[in-house]
Amino acid sequence: MFVECQNTFIRKKLYSTSSVRNKYHRFWNNNNQLIKASLSRISIVLVEPEGADNVGAVSRVMKNFQLSRLVLVNPKCNYLEGRIRAMRGIDVLTSCRVVRSLEEALSGCSRVVASTSRQRDACAELILETPKNIVPWLLHPVVGDSAAIVFGRESSGLTNDELKLAHRFLKIPASEEYPVLNLALAVGIVCYELYLWNNGSMNLTHSQNTHEEASFETKESLYKRLEKFLLSISFISEQNKKKRMLKFRSMLNRLNMSPKEANMLHGIISHVEQTWKISD
Repeated sequence: MFVECQNTFIRKKLYSTSSVRNKYHRFWNNNNQLIKASLSRISIVLVEPEGADNVGAVSRVMKNFQLSRLVLVNPKCNYLEGRIRAMRGIDVLTSCRVVRSLEEALSGCSRVVASTSRQRDACAELILETPKNIVPWLLHPVVGDSAAIVFGRESSGLTNDELKLAHRFLKIPASEEYPVLNLALAVGIVCYELYLWNNGSMNLTHSQNTHEEASFETKESLYKRLEKFLLSISFISEQNKKKRMLKFRSMLNRLNMSPKEANMLHGIISHVEQTWKISD
């Protein structure tokens, strides 16, 4: 009798342990898939990369942290020559998308981050944030089909006009004596933060209220119309429009507006134009 009870207890214990192990095994698998699904929405965009080795190294580090969407804007090198540096990230390199303009690269993106290593006089109003601060915003479940992180040329970075297309701005903390990082190193740091945050947030529930965010094209359409409107009422001038519009963009980008909210702002502009009979 004792032996039979003991055997029954052991069988139940083994079954319980097996069930727990299988439960956590399934949990790990499901969440591993969740990581890949979440990070797959993030595009790494390189503007006019100048060195094939750098593009290959970027492909490798993206593979390290489960990112796969690489976009090259008007590359100035034969990027496929970076195969050796890509190592097992060769699939990221060979499947990258090549486009002619940054606007084309950002098409369909709900949130765009631009990386810069310095604060410029022409963009003094920009709020520069660390990767750790920006990553949760990029990976928030409110994000639509895709988001992008933009990196500039190895020699000169991004132009002011390219920077203005972003919604937030990233600067990796480094020595003031030499703050300019190698392209692949900069991408690697950001990819690491993306992977780390997403991996650490696996157990978080995403049940909070979310809304669809306006696309890159919708926001750009609104900003261009707003600029035209503000010029027509002399609130801004041709001389100061770039600086003033950068402030407006920065303010509106922090709202994370939905398509309906963007349409509402279009409606306000239309109403004022009709009321004041503002002509083109």
